[in-house]
Amino acid sequence: GLKVHVWTLRCENAFLPPALRRGNDPTAKGDCATAWQMLAQVGVDGVFSDNPREVQAARTARP
Repeated sequence: GLKVHVWTLRCENAFLPPALRRGNDPTAKGDCATAWQMLAQVGVDGVFSDNPREVQAARTARP
């Protein structure tokens, strides 16, 4: 089937939905793991990211 990749999953608060932000600093890292899990739940197969370690860790930890 068709593989779906999205561009670009960023972990900084400024690029995450309000519910996934941590603190008020837009440059601070938010909850990138949950962002990936939400994308995976809707069928996304992969992402491009400026934070590959964080995304890979979230992808590996996914049940």
